Amino acid sequence: RQSLAEATAREREAILLYEFSKVIAGLNSERAIAQALAERTREAFLADLVGVFVEAHDGGIPLYIYIPDSAAHPSQKPDLLIPLETARGILGEVRFWREDPRVSNSEERLLRTFASQAVLALERARLSQAETRAKILEESDRLKSSLLSSVSHELRSPLATIKAGVTSLHSEEIPWESDARQELLTTLEEETDLLDRLVGN
Repeated sequence: RQSLAEATAREREAILLYEFSKVIAGLNSERAIAQALAERTREAFLADLVGVFVEAHDGGIPLYIYIPDSAAHPSQKPDLLIPLETARGILGEVRFWREDPRVSNSEERLLRTFASQAVLALERARLSQAETRAKILEESDRLKSSLLSSVSHELRSPLATIKAGVTSLHSEEIPWESDARQELLTTLEEETDLLDRLVGN
């Protein structure tokens, strides 16, 4: 009878863990993962209240999720406090309230397994966000480089014309008649106006 009870308990643990892993595997946001952790923990362990706290990341805001919402921010201390811990530090914690029955060792072990699965999902979500930000920055840099290349080309064309015209006017070897001189000065003025518009744009 005892062996049967232990086997049944292990089977229940395996099913709960499988279902939880399946739920969080498809989630990509920290809020959704924390919400799923709170909901599944409350359902699986028939808790009075479950709170999940996740520290702020990359300038974001910390997450505080309580299930059920109506009992948010209780005054009494939790019956069990489980850290969401990684090799690099603490990401947050799970707060668990249940007056009766007391949390057994096997339940606490399973809760800690839930927490470790949630930590893996949170780290995956953060890595995914970091990858997305890196791709955006890379694309932004590419666009900036393309824009600067285009702008520098557009600016060089009128500058080359202006430089050639001024050099020609300074040359004493070329006799400038009034018509040719006026035409060159008009070209220089047009190119200067063009350059001014380009810089303004």
